[in-house]
Amino acid sequence: MEGKFKTKKQLLGELAGLRQRIAELERSQIRFRENEEHLSLALQRLHSRNENSPLAVVEFDPEFRVVYWSGQAQRIFGWSAEEMLGKRIDEMKWVYEDDAEGVAKLAEDMLNGRYCSNVHTNRNYRKDGSVITCEWYNSVLLNPRGKLVSVLSSGLDITERKRAEIALRESEERFRAFMDNSPTIAWAKDEQGRHIYLNRTCEQRFGVRLEDWQGKTDFDVWPPETAGIFRRNDLAVLSADQTLDMIEETIRSDGTRSFWWNFKFPFRDASGRRYVGGIGVDVTERKRLEAELSKLAAVVRHTSELVGLATPDGQIIYLNDAGAKMLGVEPGEIEQTSILQVVPEHLQIKVRNEVLPDLKEKGYWDGELQYRNFKTGELTDIYAMTFVISDPATGVPLYLANTSRDITDRKRAEEALRKTRDELEFLVQERTAQFRRQAELLDLAHDAIILIDADGRIILWNKGAEETYGFTREEAAREPVHELLRTKFDIPLKDIENRVMIDGRWEGELVHVCKDGSEVTVHSRWALRQDEVSGATEIMEVNRDITMRKEAEEALRMMSEYNRSLIEASVDPLVTINPEGRISDVNIATERITEHPREKLIGTDFSGYFTDPEKAEAGYQLVFKEGVVKDYELEIRHSDGHVTPVLYNASVYKDQAGRVIGVFAAARDISERKRAEAALRESEEIARARLMEIETYYNMTPIGLCILDKELRYVKVNKRLAEINSLPVQAHLGRTIREVAPAVADTTEEMARHIMATGESFSNIECTIESAERSGIDRTFNTTWFPFKDAYGQVTSIGVMVEEISEQRRLEERLRQVQKMEAIGTLAGGIAHDFNNILAAIIGFAEMVEDDLAPESPSFSRVQRVLRAAARGRDLVRQILAFSRKTGLTRKPLSFASIAEETVQLLRASLPSTIQINLSIKATKDIILGSPAELQQILMNLATNASFAMREKGGILGINIANVDFEPDSPVLDEDIEPGRYIRLVITDTGTGMAPEVKKRVFEPFFTTKEVGEGTGMGLAVVYGIVKGLRGAITVESKPGTGSAFSVFLPVARADEKPEDSEVQTAPRGSEHILFVDDEELLMEWGQAALERLGYSVTALTDSLRALKLFSADPTRFDLVITDQTMPRLTGVSLARKLLAIRNDIPIILCTGHSDSVSPRKTKAAGIREYLMKPVEKQELAEAIRRALNTTGDQA
Repeated sequence: MEGKFKTKKQLLGELAGLRQRIAELERSQIRFRENEEHLSLALQRLHSRNENSPLAVVEFDPEFRVVYWSGQAQRIFGWSAEEMLGKRIDEMKWVYEDDAEGVAKLAEDMLNGRYCSNVHTNRNYRKDGSVITCEWYNSVLLNPRGKLVSVLSSGLDITERKRAEIALRESEERFRAFMDNSPTIAWAKDEQGRHIYLNRTCEQRFGVRLEDWQGKTDFDVWPPETAGIFRRNDLAVLSADQTLDMIEETIRSDGTRSFWWNFKFPFRDASGRRYVGGIGVDVTERKRLEAELSKLAAVVRHTSELVGLATPDGQIIYLNDAGAKMLGVEPGEIEQTSILQVVPEHLQIKVRNEVLPDLKEKGYWDGELQYRNFKTGELTDIYAMTFVISDPATGVPLYLANTSRDITDRKRAEEALRKTRDELEFLVQERTAQFRRQAELLDLAHDAIILIDADGRIILWNKGAEETYGFTREEAAREPVHELLRTKFDIPLKDIENRVMIDGRWEGELVHVCKDGSEVTVHSRWALRQDEVSGATEIMEVNRDITMRKEAEEALRMMSEYNRSLIEASVDPLVTINPEGRISDVNIATERITEHPREKLIGTDFSGYFTDPEKAEAGYQLVFKEGVVKDYELEIRHSDGHVTPVLYNASVYKDQAGRVIGVFAAARDISERKRAEAALRESEEIARARLMEIETYYNMTPIGLCILDKELRYVKVNKRLAEINSLPVQAHLGRTIREVAPAVADTTEEMARHIMATGESFSNIECTIESAERSGIDRTFNTTWFPFKDAYGQVTSIGVMVEEISEQRRLEERLRQVQKMEAIGTLAGGIAHDFNNILAAIIGFAEMVEDDLAPESPSFSRVQRVLRAAARGRDLVRQILAFSRKTGLTRKPLSFASIAEETVQLLRASLPSTIQINLSIKATKDIILGSPAELQQILMNLATNASFAMREKGGILGINIANVDFEPDSPVLDEDIEPGRYIRLVITDTGTGMAPEVKKRVFEPFFTTKEVGEGTGMGLAVVYGIVKGLRGAITVESKPGTGSAFSVFLPVARADEKPEDSEVQTAPRGSEHILFVDDEELLMEWGQAALERLGYSVTALTDSLRALKLFSADPTRFDLVITDQTMPRLTGVSLARKLLAIRNDIPIILCTGHSDSVSPRKTKAAGIREYLMKPVEKQELAEAIRRALNTTGDQA
């Protein structure tokens, strides 16, 4: 029993355990319910988020069946959850066919655990069949064993975004295509000026590719001056932050220049970075046209026809004097006025509808218009030619040009001709009307006769009715007459019928419509009658077709009005006179010229309005006698007493019977003709006076003139040609060219024979002959030869114009030389600064070594040699700058012989022993104004060239110095040589000599016959420049194989100009504190050491901005500032200005190797006390310091 039954204690223990487990189960159940509630709440929140999310949420089970389809999915795709739940993804027909394979591959990767991307894009169908693009975000849910439980996909409709991206890409491609095919250039740069874009037109116009310019600035691809202008304009656009337009010039490497109208604008990218963009139009041709227009301005201004210019939109910008006079304005008043305001209002529509469209389509228009006088309001008839001036490169219209000619007189003549024609036409029309009326009378038998019964129905319809209306008798029978003919009554039909019943008849006009629809107007006569048999009441209508008569009457009325309007529009007075001599009618022009109204003139005596009534009466009678009078001259007396001369043309006019019933007279105002006759007489007097003026001009003109006969004998010669030929005028006449000027006879005779044979002219024919007055001087002439012809075109004689252009050619030669010198100057200025800095360091440190050595030291003389060589380099740089006019040299009295002896010593040491030097000094006066460097340069260059000519075989180098005097009548060596005493230096060699063509160009810069590396072609050009600068002359004599001789002539100094004595001076010292600034590390070190040796306290810096900061911190710390000019970020002058702004009494010394932007005058104006050119010697620097410290700012 013990094994089968448990004890009470055991049972109680198990019961307690059971209770504990029940309690745990109850607690677990409570936690499960709580977790279930939390899960339900979380699922509700998730469902709410999914339903309100902008994303379509779809959940798939491991077999990719839909287990959840959100509300947004239903809204996007159109299918409800009921339609989609349980369907496999391949059953849904939801994925676009081209994307289905990719989606299936993605599902397979998810099942096999290879899924690596949680975002993909594909196209999906909507329920309505449309296709959209979606971006899907996928997440997979795995169980703890890593097996796929479900896939949650969230999709966003990006169809519109895709379309926008495609549209943006297409827009960018269209914009790039537009810019590349635009005729304008286009470019873009970043804020630092680096190129980032060029359109194809820009690449083509400048011959580059974007890859060539990408990342480069304008300074990398354009000349510095052009690049600087471009950069300043770019910065101005960025600063203004708006579009600016400007004219810019480009200069390409080949020298080609062009002008561009550029529009530059700022823009930013998405990150806010700033850029400069631009488009440009080539306006080179427009610039050229503007220049050409300026040349033609004077001609246009004085022409007798109106000449004007307007903008393409019709705003007047120019009007010449003739145009201003025609329009009654001053030339400047009309500018900015529309061309429409020039013509009267009734012609403005013609300008809009005809003139402007023709200009736009064809580029020109010509025709007749009227212009309005702004002052008087009068209209002027003109013939205008208007055309468009366009930019040849782009075709863009630039101006509208107009020339207009006054055709008032021509219009008057045309009006008179038209009046005569109209009179004849009137007579023809009148006769035609008479014939038409006679024809209507004969057609009476063809009247339409109609008989109608009491009901208005037709019972009789004659042949005339058939012909009139087109209806046959059968068609008209028993038809209501007024319905058949659709009669139009001026009064009611009932009133007409009543009148017939009362009076038995009616007569009037009616309008009927014929069978063919045409209308006829008839004169209708109605008569009441009774049928003799039946006694029935009938009405007889007799209708006569008067349609043509009505039309003729209307035409006659219009013709009468037209003729009257023509008569009234005539500018000539027209008058009709009855047989009694009294006025029966006048036009407006008669009222105007007599100053009496028409009512007063009619009925008055015709002859009473003339100064000679008897002559007027006789002319009137002559018309009756002859039938016509032409050009009968009379004078009309006006009411105010003044008189108008007129020419009368008159003829009789008759009635139909041929009886004369009056006179028709027309007067023509001949005041203008009278004035023209007087003007003709006056012009003849002027012509005679002008002939005398021409004769005076012929003899006084500075151009030689003559006329030659067929044998080339002089028949007329003016004074100037006589002076050119150095013969009196009379000595020419009857003699041939060969007898007078044999030097040009061959050329001129051949040319004259050609002119006689062909009748052609020759112009700009140059010839050069030796001057008869001054030996050795050539004179150059420009000649023009032209024929004189008779009425049959045969050449009878030849005219010749001779103009001396010797001075012009000499000036052109000098200009070419100056341009070459400027080119050398540009090169010299570029190297001077850097070379002087190098020399400054050499001289500075060499002087320190010299100070540290004892005079007896072997190195002492070597250092002095270094200093002398450096000094020569310094003088050479200064000489090059002086030669190119970049700077000047200080000239002082010097002994030329001493310089020559010193130079010969240098030559002996440098020339090979095969060359013997012979120095001969015979000059008694050898003091000249110059610099040692200049004189030594002359000797060294000439001697070196001479030795080079003897380098192979050796020879003798001769140097001869003597005095020579030039008198006013001495043979001319050079135009610049003035009379006086000169030093003559002659350097000869026994070398190879020169050919004539080499000799001619020997002084040209860069011309050399030496091999590459043996010479630059600058030596003799430098000598030439020095000699000219010393007011001297240089000549050369040489022939191949005989050697060369160069002669230099330099003016001797005045007696009171003597050489200066040089004495050794001790450099002054001091103890002040000096701020020394130079961006060259080597020169900064030298400056500090040199100044400290002179006793000064020195602070030396290489950074000008740091120097400014140091000075600003304590301005009183320094007693003097020495600064270099050319430094980065802040130049010496700029630094000086800032220092003086802080402390205006600080002494400043400016040093420079070379700078075109500063000069002693400019530095003084800036407040700088001393200006030194590098290299600076210790003595020079020490003295400048003491001058600066001992001079106040006002004294400086």
